Amino acid sequence: MAGKIDLPDGQWAMLVDPEDVTERKREPLTELMFEAGSMQGEDDAPPAESVRLMMRADYAVIAALVAEWSFDLPITVDGVMDLPGRAYKALKDATAGKMTDLLPDFGVNPETDSPTDASLE
Repeated sequence: MAGKIDLPDGQWAMLVDPEDVTERKREPLTELMFEAGSMQGEDDAPPAESVRLMMRADYAVIAALVAEWSFDLPITVDGVMDLPGRAYKALKDATAGKMTDLLPDFGVNPETDSPTDASLE
């Protein structure tokens, strides 16, 4: 997935491997996932809010995975939202399925010196 991809109208974007994304670029996505998690189980949570969070998550994934692009826009969530529709769709398709690769792993660490208890599995 990493590398240069061609976008409509002669534009392009350079994508990075999810393992090479900095924590600063992952943070907006992590915040959104915590917000979405806090809404789970709330029967009165409006469906529109869930959709809004998922759309923002898509924007955050793209912003995290793009290292460079040919647009005169910052590579941020807001910059992604300002992309032409065809370019946004192409980037969304190119980054699909990479969300979990960008999220922290809060699983139990089996190491004996881990602060989490392996018996919690």
